[in-house]
Amino acid sequence: MKTLPVDEITLSGSSLAFIDSPFGGIRPEFKKQVTIVFTDGKSDARWAGAPQTAFGRTLVGSVHISEREGRCSAICLVDLYALLTRSKTPEQTVGRSTIPPALSPRLFRYLVVETIVHELAHVAQGWQLGESFARDLQEEQISATARAKEYADKNPEMPDSAERQNQFERGARDFADRWMNQHADDVHAGNFDFLLPIIVLRGEFRDLPAMPR
Repeated sequence: MKTLPVDEITLSGSSLAFIDSPFGGIRPEFKKQVTIVFTDGKSDARWAGAPQTAFGRTLVGSVHISEREGRCSAICLVDLYALLTRSKTPEQTVGRSTIPPALSPRLFRYLVVETIVHELAHVAQGWQLGESFARDLQEEQISATARAKEYADKNPEMPDSAERQNQFERGARDFADRWMNQHADDVHAGNFDFLLPIIVLRGEFRDLPAMPR
């Protein structure tokens, strides 16, 4: 695996507003910039502690608001290796033939966009909360871990994870789910292909007519 990001894109305030108007509406008088760093696996130290299957991570320390400069910024990581692994169709047996696993460009596109929207929801949480974001997030992680343990003790046959109990994660997940349901046709039509990494724009996935925005 590579040890450096395979690509990164920068989303300005206008791009964020195009994705969803609330993203651009937070602190409307401020300039906004979100950097999406695409990595090949979890070798980047900023992924420390993340499960190998995780698709994205918002770097909490990078979620910044500068009142003096009138600027909001943040950095999010997106793991292409995990997304590509998840985007493979399973092995199938048709009659006497075995069809090996294959990449589904359509699913890959969908998952990349969904992951970025999920992480942007976290960025929006941070920009809304300001300086208390890191503290509030840490406190919720501790609380969610305790709630998950309590739930598992009461329901050993149906344990729940701390991540699913976490209100920040639940909020971002619910937002991304609603957004994808609303924009699925546009995503598949390529209207959000400006969010895809350069490997797509270079034509490695020729099924995706990606055009930068």
